Amino acid sequence: PPTETYPAQLNDIIKLRKYIQNNYKYFLLGGDSAGGCTALSCLLKYNELFNGGFLISPWLNLYCNTSSYKTRAWCEKMKTGDPIFKLPPKENSKEYYKDAKIYLGNDNLFNNKIANPYYASESTIKKMPPLLILVGDNETIRNDSLDFASKAQKVNKNIFVSLYDTMWHDW
Repeated sequence: PPTETYPAQLNDIIKLRKYIQNNYKYFLLGGDSAGGCTALSCLLKYNELFNGGFLISPWLNLYCNTSSYKTRAWCEKMKTGDPIFKLPPKENSKEYYKDAKIYLGNDNLFNNKIANPYYASESTIKKMPPLLILVGDNETIRNDSLDFASKAQKVNKNIFVSLYDTMWHDW
């Protein structure tokens, strides 16, 4: 779990960005898994400071209730789904949600459209720099990416998602 709560992670990214800004012309921001959530939150809030971003297997919906929690759950008998998270769907969601509460540090932030970026507003998404999302088709949190990208692509032509067959979380 994180050692500090939201928005400390975003603040650290911005401090680093400002520290190195005189040495570089272009800035891309990326993250994987929970780091993908933080990166997307930062790109939504500070879109003018970055030229683009990338997310790998991002955990974007801190409510932990997208459909792929069920449809991509690990099945031991068939050896299908996401082998990284082997708990049954309800237990996986419950564990993720507990981690989200630790990360946010405040239950009210679940409704914040920057802190919980899956729910970002169209007006905020419209201002984002180009973004590439890479996600595995067998991931428990696959639909966090697909649902977000579907909504985002309606208002921002520079949002892209690549879905990788048979791949699991952070392959």
